[in-house]
Amino acid sequence: MFAGERAPAVVFPHPWPGWNHGVHSVSPDGTFAVFSGQCAVRAVGTGGETLWEYQHGCWGPEPGHAHTGDEQEVCRGPEHGSCRISDDGRLVWAHVVAEPEPAGDEGETCWDYACGFVDADTVIASTADSDEDRDRARHWLLDARTLRIRGVVAYPAGPDDSYVRPLGEGTWLTYDDGSETLSRWAGAAPAQDGTR
Repeated sequence: MFAGERAPAVVFPHPWPGWNHGVHSVSPDGTFAVFSGQCAVRAVGTGGETLWEYQHGCWGPEPGHAHTGDEQEVCRGPEHGSCRISDDGRLVWAHVVAEPEPAGDEGETCWDYACGFVDADTVIASTADSDEDRDRARHWLLDARTLRIRGVVAYPAGPDDSYVRPLGEGTWLTYDDGSETLSRWAGAAPAQDGTR
């Protein structure tokens, strides 16, 4: 398979040696690798130089917890992200943490596991699981490139505490347990102030 050659063609130094989680990716031509870290996704050249970095929320178990500022700090918890470089080396996909805006002074708000792409530019995510009060459950639209929150989805009948199932072509599904109704939604402009 390797014509008898056992030595690696290139070795990329891991930017966070203490971080043993994450799924990383090497470019097709072997000129760079992208590492999924605890608080960032970083592209590294063959000499170990940082080519670019995208910082995100920490994979630690408590949203918004304090950090020392040392990028080698490792927080507890098994959660981690992943990344993949496209076959032509032009795109990177990454699974990262984006922290939702606080729901007020009633407690912490965390993203649910059910989320995904509404379209190439938009991600939809929910905070239904982290809200004990189901009337405060929200579905959020985020910018797919920056993960900045665009706003909260305003449904005609008010809050929707169901999980979202994005379809990738501009629509998503929700399911109402009470009426046993499956609804398909298209991306209307979200409320910008966090209201519905």
